[in-house]
Amino acid sequence: MNVWLFFKDPKTDSKKKSAKGLLKIDRVNNELTLFDDVTEQEEAKGLLEVVFEDGKIVKETTLSEIRNLIDKQI
Repeated sequence: MNVWLFFKDPKTDSKKKSAKGLLKIDRVNNELTLFDDVTEQEEAKGLLEVVFEDGKIVKETTLSEIRNLIDKQI
Protein backbone atom coordinates (compact mmCIF):
# COMPACT_ATOMS: atom_id res chain seq x y z
CA MET A 1 0.00 0.00 0.00
CA ASN A 2 1.39 3.42 -0.98
CA VAL A 3 0.70 6.24 1.44
CA TRP A 4 1.43 9.85 0.57
CA LEU A 5 1.70 12.24 3.47
CA PHE A 6 0.98 15.89 2.81
CA PHE A 7 0.80 18.42 5.58
CA LYS A 8 1.43 22.08 6.07
CA ASP A 9 3.97 23.49 8.51
CA PRO A 10 4.28 27.22 7.82
CA LYS A 11 7.31 28.98 9.27
CA THR A 12 5.35 32.16 9.97
CA ASP A 13 2.49 30.69 12.02
CA SER A 14 2.93 27.42 13.93
CA LYS A 15 -0.79 27.41 14.81
CA LYS A 16 -1.55 26.56 11.17
CA LYS A 17 0.45 23.33 11.28
CA SER A 18 -1.73 20.45 10.13
CA ALA A 19 -1.99 16.99 11.63
CA LYS A 20 -0.06 14.29 9.82
CA GLY A 21 -0.08 10.53 9.50
CA LEU A 22 -2.75 8.37 11.08
CA LEU A 23 -5.05 10.28 13.40
CA LYS A 24 -6.68 9.26 16.66
CA ILE A 25 -9.39 11.12 18.54
CA ASP A 26 -9.85 10.24 22.19
CA ARG A 27 -11.29 11.76 25.35
CA VAL A 28 -8.76 13.30 27.73
CA ASN A 29 -10.18 14.90 30.87
CA ASN A 30 -13.62 14.66 29.25
CA GLU A 31 -12.51 16.68 26.20
CA LEU A 32 -11.98 15.39 22.66
CA THR A 33 -8.26 15.44 21.84
CA LEU A 34 -6.50 14.85 18.51
CA PHE A 35 -3.35 12.72 18.34
CA ASP A 36 -1.48 12.59 15.06
CA ASP A 37 1.18 10.30 13.62
CA VAL A 38 -0.06 7.31 15.66
CA THR A 39 0.40 3.60 14.94
CA GLU A 40 -2.37 1.51 13.34
CA GLN A 41 -2.97 -0.18 16.71
CA GLU A 42 -3.38 3.19 18.48
CA GLU A 43 -5.64 4.52 15.72
CA ALA A 44 -7.91 1.47 16.00
CA LYS A 45 -8.53 2.24 19.69
CA GLY A 46 -9.68 5.82 19.02
CA LEU A 47 -13.17 7.22 18.56
CA LEU A 48 -13.02 7.71 14.78
CA GLU A 49 -15.09 5.27 12.72
CA VAL A 50 -14.83 4.30 9.06
CA VAL A 51 -17.67 5.94 7.11
CA PHE A 52 -16.35 5.66 3.52
CA GLU A 53 -14.11 2.87 2.24
CA ASP A 54 -13.05 2.36 -1.36
CA GLY A 55 -15.57 4.98 -2.48
CA LYS A 56 -18.51 3.27 -0.77
CA ILE A 57 -20.52 4.25 2.29
CA VAL A 58 -19.97 1.61 4.98
CA LYS A 59 -21.78 3.39 7.83
CA GLU A 60 -24.72 5.77 7.57
CA THR A 61 -25.83 8.08 10.36
CA THR A 62 -29.10 9.99 10.45
CA LEU A 63 -29.43 13.56 11.66
CA SER A 64 -31.63 12.26 14.47
CA GLU A 65 -28.84 9.90 15.63
CA ILE A 66 -26.35 12.77 15.60
CA ARG A 67 -28.69 15.01 17.63
CA ASN A 68 -29.27 12.23 20.19
CA LEU A 69 -25.52 11.70 20.54
CA ILE A 70 -24.95 15.43 21.09
CA ASP A 71 -27.78 15.59 23.64
CA LYS A 72 -26.16 12.80 25.66
CA GLN A 73 -22.83 14.61 25.73
CA ILE A 74 -24.01 18.05 26.89
